Amino acid sequence: MRHHRAPARTPDLVPDPRDRTGTSRPTPGRPDWDGPVEPPWATARLADMHVVAVLAMDDIVPSDLATPLDIFGRTRLTDGRPAYEVRLCAARAEVTTGAFALRVPWRLDALTAADTVIVPGCDNPTTEPDATVLDALRTAAAGGARLASICAGAFVLAAAGLLDGLRATIPPSTSTRTSCSSTTARS
Repeated sequence: MRHHRAPARTPDLVPDPRDRTGTSRPTPGRPDWDGPVEPPWATARLADMHVVAVLAMDDIVPSDLATPLDIFGRTRLTDGRPAYEVRLCAARAEVTTGAFALRVPWRLDALTAADTVIVPGCDNPTTEPDATVLDALRTAAAGGARLASICAGAFVLAAAGLLDGLRATIPPSTSTRTSCSSTTARS
């Protein structure tokens, strides 16, 4: 089981000079921040934060990928600091899906350092995932990371053998398909 680190001391906050109520705080890095100095949480080391890694693969469902990035990436603590460090990870520097290609800043080794790993669904869940992806997921699970999937991402976890003997919820449109014929996961 992974041990959670004690949170770092909350930095002193620099208020937004436009805010006369003292209640709102703009998000660092956005164009609406024009405070006198960079807010302290914008450059703070993220070492004590909960790390959420989102796996990107070719033919990923764009909304399945965007949802965890948006939700965890926009979540803020009451003092305005980010609640999570979010990492978009892939086996290669670029993945393609539909009409666009996506540059990915983190490699698969970032999955093994994550507290939570999220696996979005792919357009074709019957395609066998790359062996390096499956190995990275197994390593993350063995290290105590919490794993979750969105939609047909459950097939990737099943292909890695991480759902063997467990129940999994899958989309009705994919219930007659399987991505790994040797899996013992039940739907």
